[in-house]
Amino acid sequence: MFATARGFFSLRIAYFFYAGRLSLLNQLDVKKALDCRIDFVHVYAKPGLSALAMGAAAWVVYHGIYFLLPSNVVCLAVSVVFAVVVYLVLLVVTGGLTEQTLYNIPRGYMLIPLLRRIGLKEE
Repeated sequence: MFATARGFFSLRIAYFFYAGRLSLLNQLDVKKALDCRIDFVHVYAKPGLSALAMGAAAWVVYHGIYFLLPSNVVCLAVSVVFAVVVYLVLLVVTGGLTEQTLYNIPRGYMLIPLLRRIGLKEE
């Protein structure tokens, strides 16, 4: 960490590659043990693209609010709430989050009527 010019940012980079390597090795082990095929688009692409869009939206909201009100706490709180909503909406719109998945999540069944009310899920 102190040997590079990146400082604490080097920890983020190392953690990113560590988590990616761990996920890849885990998937290979599961594939070998269960002899099943994992759908790359549904498991990685849809949540990954939703996460990228969520991060971009959170960044824009944070800096937009910071321009108006320079308070880190307020900007962070609003941008985190906004990011959660954006991620949920994007997962539903892309099909990465199905109704069956919501039933499997603790208290996820409570989101289904809300998603139907705002028009993201059909009956």
